[in-house]
Amino acid sequence: MDSFYKIIGLYDHLSFNIKMEKSDFSESLKKITYKTNTAFITLIPDYGIPTRFEYRGTVNKSDFILKRRSHFFDYNIFHCIIKGNISEKDNTTYIQMEFYSFHFPFCDCHLSTSPFPNYFYSRDCK
Repeated sequence: MDSFYKIIGLYDHLSFNIKMEKSDFSESLKKITYKTNTAFITLIPDYGIPTRFEYRGTVNKSDFILKRRSHFFDYNIFHCIIKGNISEKDNTTYIQMEFYSFHFPFCDCHLSTSPFPNYFYSRDCK
């Protein structure tokens, strides 16, 4: 199944290097990231965040956890969580990222526990 994902252009991890210092990269990433907790639970909705921020999450000196910010009309789009490590060797910054699907755990079996089983039925949760 992994080869199928790679054929259509989907990846679960990515590694690359850039000619930039580690501190410069982390500072530039912080400029476009709205600081929030790692559970991405906050009272501020994504469309309430200023438009200069493209991501929300945390950025440290050697790692980061990000999620792309949803815009106002992105109702059915769930962006993945990006976890990455930043390392530096010989003035070259190495970045390793892993992509995880984002879902709400309490919504997985919501349809099967509905009081109206004739209207909402989900086979996956049984």
